[in-house]
Amino acid sequence: MRYFLFMALILGILGPVSAGPLEALAAYKRGDYENAFTAWVDLANHGTTKAQYYVGIMHINGQGTRSDPTSGAHYIEKAAINGYAPAQHVFGILYQKGQGVDKDLIRAYIWLSLAVMHGREKAGIERDKVWWQLDPPQVAKARLKLADLVADNRTGLGDDTKAAQIVKALAESGHAEAQLRLAKLYFEGRGVTLDIIESYKWHTLSAFRGNSEAQATDTHLQSYMTQKQIDEASSRAANWVPCGQGNREC
Repeated sequence: MRYFLFMALILGILGPVSAGPLEALAAYKRGDYENAFTAWVDLANHGTTKAQYYVGIMHINGQGTRSDPTSGAHYIEKAAINGYAPAQHVFGILYQKGQGVDKDLIRAYIWLSLAVMHGREKAGIERDKVWWQLDPPQVAKARLKLADLVADNRTGLGDDTKAAQIVKALAESGHAEAQLRLAKLYFEGRGVTLDIIESYKWHTLSAFRGNSEAQATDTHLQSYMTQKQIDEASSRAANWVPCGQGNREC
């Protein structure tokens, strides 16, 4: 377990601690892990994000408390959900290795990608290793979930535009679920300019590829449109080609 902390230090995973828990940091630096853990766990249980992260690391490494990777992952998850990039980095590695959580490469990819987007460039090394182990449907599933988190103000970047870009890239590759998701974004004007014609274009493409939700809601979406708009959207859908077949949007 101490190897994990050593590697965390080498990789630069441990982020800077805030000025608040100075006593805990001082105790930790002098090797007084029990007092450091006690101070940090109190802060962590009162919602201090960085303290949650450090408590998680100490649980994993058995510093100041018995080694408990499950409890460690629990605290690190709290910090990751609160948008702390070092925690997102470590949480991704825990999913990658199945340490304290069930091994899940899709979730590993998501959390490591979020860490990269928050500026943790070194997390990209592990993310790319995970990517090579995923098949295309798994990557698509991960990217759609990543888009949700990128748009989240707490966990991600609160960036609807970046989230829409992730969805659009998948839609352009021919992914039916992403195409319907993009149709909804255009309908709502979320992360993209509101455009009912583009919305119906992507809705049509998703339905054509067998998405049952798109097929069931086709008439409802048409009720918001003029016949001219429907004809234009249908024409765009008919002329669309996926990435790799001359699509200039890829």
